[in-house]
Amino acid sequence: MKIKVNYDLIDKIKQSQKGITLSKTASKNFKYGIYMFSIYTILDLMLSENKDNNVLLAASIGASAFYLLKTLVDEMMNKCLKEKQKQDALIDLIFLTRKLKKINIDTSPELLIDSKIQSVEYKINLNEEKIPNLLQNKYILIPTYNDGEIKEKYVLQEHVIGSKEYTLSSGYPQKVLKLAHNLN
Repeated sequence: MKIKVNYDLIDKIKQSQKGITLSKTASKNFKYGIYMFSIYTILDLMLSENKDNNVLLAASIGASAFYLLKTLVDEMMNKCLKEKQKQDALIDLIFLTRKLKKINIDTSPELLIDSKIQSVEYKINLNEEKIPNLLQNKYILIPTYNDGEIKEKYVLQEHVIGSKEYTLSSGYPQKVLKLAHNLN
């Protein structure tokens, strides 16, 4: 059985501890800066009477200003709403622990915080339309309750890069065995 969520488990754990970080905000806003660069370039080309001016420089300055301003405003909002973001992430982890029990992983939000990434693998797959996509398999070691003791279990998080869908299931990293050369 697979559990579908719309977030990366490790990112959600970090968010429950620290809120949304500046690097997360800046990387999210970077694509908006690219869009604004394109819009500024097109508008400047259409509206410019003098074709000798440097259109790319003007568009770069406008997009950079937009990117910096949006990132600063978003970061101020994140600072103001940090406790709410942490609480929302913790609520998501509480709901996730209930879903994980359905696949025989008995844990709690407090134990989930101690989860670690064991390994990450990437594969190229074809989707239903025969379009290649990049699949990320992340093996996460999660502390669980087992007969009164705390042990660790592997969870496989699958994610197609570029999508917002993540699936969680029980899974173990595969060990790759290589032939050894005899040096004698």
